[in-house]
Amino acid sequence: MTKGEQARLTASRLKVLQQAANHQKVARVCRRFGISRKSFYKWKRRHAEHGDAGVCDRHARRHVVIALPGCECAVMKQEIAARTAAGLLQCLQLSWRSCPGGQWPQ
Repeated sequence: MTKGEQARLTASRLKVLQQAANHQKVARVCRRFGISRKSFYKWKRRHAEHGDAGVCDRHARRHVVIALPGCECAVMKQEIAARTAAGLLQCLQLSWRSCPGGQWPQ
């Protein structure tokens, strides 16, 4: 998606939120714009949390950490802990044999 398309999409989503904020019924606004109420409330929540940037599209794919040959286990432990704390981890344990002792970091 180009930056122009993203800007138009964001503007249209903000228009939907603005229409609903003008004391119109949410179901009527959603029907008029052809969106689901679930999408409306998702955009509304994101807009409340992040402002105008919250209604932009996000990547659906989660971040993935893969252990590469030659990685230091301590570094991988630190990276895994940081990403887990941020809720960004879907860990693929593909190269556990490359860690010293053949143990995947816990």
